[in-house]
Amino acid sequence: MNYEEFKTEFMKRLTEKMAGMENIWKFKLFEDGAVSENPEEGAFIRATNDKYSQTESDTLIGDFLRIAPVDKTEGSEARFEMKYLYESFQEAGWDFIWKLWRRICAARKTSTSKTSAV
Repeated sequence: MNYEEFKTEFMKRLTEKMAGMENIWKFKLFEDGAVSENPEEGAFIRATNDKYSQTESDTLIGDFLRIAPVDKTEGSEARFEMKYLYESFQEAGWDFIWKLWRRICAARKTSTSKTSAV
């Protein structure tokens, strides 16, 4: 499976796994080159670029999945670098990806920090 196929399949499987949890978590894939007029998304893009590319830019560098609690008092936001997930999938398969996903979501549910990165 190539990278583009992985992203498509991952988002399909994630949507299935998140069914019924829309009132707890929201998620969105931001692809390389993404920009946003939405202030919250723009801040996500800038923070992601700063952390992963050490660059100040309003245009996203790389593909990232953003997951955030619907109620911001219920946990913190996380981001997944899709290339990392793809490489992990190639090495260990889907089971590893979903274990990682559950671990991160559980940690974010109990975290008190405003924004964290994966």
